[in-house]
Amino acid sequence: MVAAQAANDFPLIQTRSAAAISAANNLAGTIANNGDNVLKESLAAAANAFFAAQTTFATVTPATQAAMVPYVQAVQAPAIIIEYWSKITAGVATTIANQARKTPGTANDNATSAYATADQVVSGISGSSGTQALLQAYIDSPSSSRQMAATTALNTTINQLSTLLSSAGALDAVLDSGSAQAFPTIWYGTACAFLQPASGSTSWWTANNWTTLSFYQISDRVRQASGKLQVGGSGTYRAVALSAGRALTGQNRATRTTANFLEGINADTSRDGNAQMPAIGFVNTPLSSTFNDRLAY
Repeated sequence: MVAAQAANDFPLIQTRSAAAISAANNLAGTIANNGDNVLKESLAAAANAFFAAQTTFATVTPATQAAMVPYVQAVQAPAIIIEYWSKITAGVATTIANQARKTPGTANDNATSAYATADQVVSGISGSSGTQALLQAYIDSPSSSRQMAATTALNTTINQLSTLLSSAGALDAVLDSGSAQAFPTIWYGTACAFLQPASGSTSWWTANNWTTLSFYQISDRVRQASGKLQVGGSGTYRAVALSAGRALTGQNRATRTTANFLEGINADTSRDGNAQMPAIGFVNTPLSSTFNDRLAY
């Protein structure tokens, strides 16, 4: 990055650019082999945009340096997005590694990782003083002392199994984090300028706090060939976005429930709160005194 900004060591720029491209390809390949998720798709989309802009940049011959600026910016924009998603991917990867065994670069295992807790269970069961041996000793020659030792060991194993299940659950949760989780929203490029105008300027969108009027529902946590969402009783949509119109009679925008913003089945109560199992149906009808939702799907 320093070399590129200085623009005075072109062999170094070329070498490091090649290394960066190779690393990005390796990262994309690794993610691609790990299933369908938000990180992979976002990184792939940015990479495709970067390659397309790069191809155009390599073929155009503007008459002036000023004419070259738009092509440079077209290459820069997806490169910034690639960096953004790569950082998130790196953070998720570190979290997964820590939950699985240990944080990269550290010498000791994470005591609450799935690996460490599984090792404790195995060690507690096997060996001459393990639960299995103590239970067998009591069975072969019953006594109160052997019964107590076996019972204590068995209770320890049960507690270790409980810890292992918790650790495995934590690992399972982060393994799925690339598929569905909230990411910081950053508006890139001129296409989003109307949503986040320059300081001191205003627009209808910002003046009316557009984020409080916009809603969306995703069909599933992974991107299937077709979705389950329907509009008007038909369709196989992967996502539906809605924009609420002005408040209608009976709607109180101070209370954040779908019925206070949307109408008809769009305001189904299953979409309130955490909405873990929201309805799949939506409706889109002409504007009226009882309906003013606008849909995109």
